[in-house]
Amino acid sequence: MRFRYGFIACLAVPLLMLSHNLVSQSSPPDRGAAMRRMALYEENPMTGTWKLNISKSQFNPGPALRSGKVRTEIHGSSFKCVLDPVDSEGKARHGEWTAKLDGKDYPADMSSFADAISLKMIDSDTIEAMYKRAGKPILNERIVFSEDRKTLTMTQKEITQTGKGFNNTLVYDRE
Repeated sequence: MRFRYGFIACLAVPLLMLSHNLVSQSSPPDRGAAMRRMALYEENPMTGTWKLNISKSQFNPGPALRSGKVRTEIHGSSFKCVLDPVDSEGKARHGEWTAKLDGKDYPADMSSFADAISLKMIDSDTIEAMYKRAGKPILNERIVFSEDRKTLTMTQKEITQTGKGFNNTLVYDRE
């Protein structure tokens, strides 16, 4: 049976992860980590917490996520993403990864959805991500930060052998 999905990633991949029910439940927030993230934002404006804007997002074919948050951090040449989507049925999920922006594969903690991710910095506002499972590409994602760094847009295209997959545009507002 073909999956139905709601919200991911990161920056990726919120929708595909949820549709396959492959991400573990999230853990409680860490207040000390919040202070460290504030300091990181001073270093790099791509660092932040982002809330999914359902009305500006497009879910093709659907259903839409109920909500979602993404936390991003840049550390030198590494990009960290923490995903906390809630699907159309209200199920919360959690996933995360850290990878260098060099196009090489790095481990992804997304249960059996994706076991690796590769990232490339396209320009000062754009990162291209490729999610993989067992060495095979499963999702291509373009992550774009607005010039004022108030909006994060993720354009996702599922890669399937049949050519049938989803094409989503997820728009997040900085919290």
